[in-house]
Amino acid sequence: MSNRFTYSVLKYSHSLLLQESLNLGVLFLFGVEDRAFFIPGNPQRVKLAYPSFDPVIFQTIVKGIRHKLDTGPTPNILFPDGRSRRELAFNFLLPEDSSAFQFSEPFEAVNPYGTPEIAVDEFSRLLLPEMEVKKEENRHNETFLLRRFTDQLANRNIAADFRLRKNHVVQIKGLKMNFELSWKNGIVHLIKPISFDLKGESDIQNKSAQYFGYLDLLTEHAKHNDLTFDLLVGKPQDEKLQSSYEDALYILDRAAAPKDIITEEKLPEYSEKTAEILHQKDL
Repeated sequence: MSNRFTYSVLKYSHSLLLQESLNLGVLFLFGVEDRAFFIPGNPQRVKLAYPSFDPVIFQTIVKGIRHKLDTGPTPNILFPDGRSRRELAFNFLLPEDSSAFQFSEPFEAVNPYGTPEIAVDEFSRLLLPEMEVKKEENRHNETFLLRRFTDQLANRNIAADFRLRKNHVVQIKGLKMNFELSWKNGIVHLIKPISFDLKGESDIQNKSAQYFGYLDLLTEHAKHNDLTFDLLVGKPQDEKLQSSYEDALYILDRAAAPKDIITEEKLPEYSEKTAEILHQKDL
């Protein structure tokens, strides 16, 4: 099985006369797997160098490329063997003209990482400066989890600002903990987002142990006061951390406190259930 792949860099050239360019994205093709990936860079880097640069135009180009990859021919048809034909394929995604955005000529590389996803991640770090900053901005952190939950409630005509209590504080001897949202249905549901979209295995392990300790300390208080903890749990986007994430779920599940672990995949179902209960209170 071949471990080679093809990539091309999307460049922004502010002045064709000066021949200066900045990397703004990378297109990857893995022929054996018949898969293609397009990874956009950070447009703010270009904006700092050229204040007249329009990030909206760039986002439109990104959407167009991804749409063609999703709906067009499969990569092995789009990128057949033969350098000149591959160049035609790149022009299909972004036609060659006088635009400031152009793909470089395609390059061949060896994938030493085992999977296309890891190769894409590692090569993107090399080819797209400030990729780490961009990833940090796009992490599925606690704010992201809460926003997804409240947005899904809003789609079901539930105004979270009015129907859910904000900043519900639980205090026992030795511990004071804030729960961002709460709602009541016989028992009080205390919502706590916990993101494991972190940088390393030790970060995930430490955070899961920390919240296991919190839940353990609050167990008796919760049982005596009809409380349950609804944990909105975010997973790491880095597939290399999947095993650590599963270990973190196992640790949280071992806590004896009354709780419901709501992973990102289960969040729509939890939102639907919450919305139905809150709607019934209006009847």
